[in-house]
Amino acid sequence: QITDTQGSDTDDYNLWGKTLKAALASFPDAKFLIHTGDMVDNGQKLSHWEMFAGAAIPELINLPIEPAVGNHEAVNSNGLNPSNKYFTDRFNLPAESNAGAPPGTVYSFDYGYAHIAVLNTECSGEVLKKEAAWLLADMADTNSTWKIVALHRGLYGATYDSATVRKL
Repeated sequence: QITDTQGSDTDDYNLWGKTLKAALASFPDAKFLIHTGDMVDNGQKLSHWEMFAGAAIPELINLPIEPAVGNHEAVNSNGLNPSNKYFTDRFNLPAESNAGAPPGTVYSFDYGYAHIAVLNTECSGEVLKKEAAWLLADMADTNSTWKIVALHRGLYGATYDSATVRKL
């Protein structure tokens, strides 16, 4: 798992590429990467997405990413990214219909003995309530040994007040 790889220039993103390369050297049998958000600094800038992917092309060729939306992907200050479009354009993710969040930003999958659910914490309280109901049903529907939830805003954040996420 990795998080917050965003940067403002090529040098910043190259650091993410070096980090991923070192992680894969330590764990060469990794089957996928869970990225818990803030892949890019500005989710509305295609150049940031290009720098993110470009810094790790050799590693990403054979390593699927299971991403979660972070606040930097959800940036929509000028209304150009209300559905996390640039995020969902980059990944082929299932569109859970009952989760309330933009399609492709909440999903789950099984790998071995694990069932992994990915949530979108960059939503309103009303949508987070729907995600919580979806999550309870999703987890109740699996017999996997390990049940894992990936999200950008932790329940007990040090920087942001996560009380709403924690409560819901």
